[in-house]
Amino acid sequence: MQDDFRQKLALIVDLAGVSRSGLAREIGIDKSVVSRWVSGATRPSAASLDQLTAKLAGRVAGLRRSDWERPLDVIEAKFETSSLAR
Repeated sequence: MQDDFRQKLALIVDLAGVSRSGLAREIGIDKSVVSRWVSGATRPSAASLDQLTAKLAGRVAGLRRSDWERPLDVIEAKFETSSLAR
């Protein structure tokens, strides 16, 4: 089974209304790292995933660290009618 982390990340970043470079800046990493995550070339380390989740959870109500391990369709359903945290 192909890893769909990149699709989950693209969805959550879109819901958060933040650019890849803005997200990288907020986390304190180079924007090329976020680009590699979104392209599927690499996945974040556990520590980076914790930081990523913490930053995005402030913008996407209900986002949890465990969501990254759920199937993509479950994530899509969970946030289908989600309102953004403001």
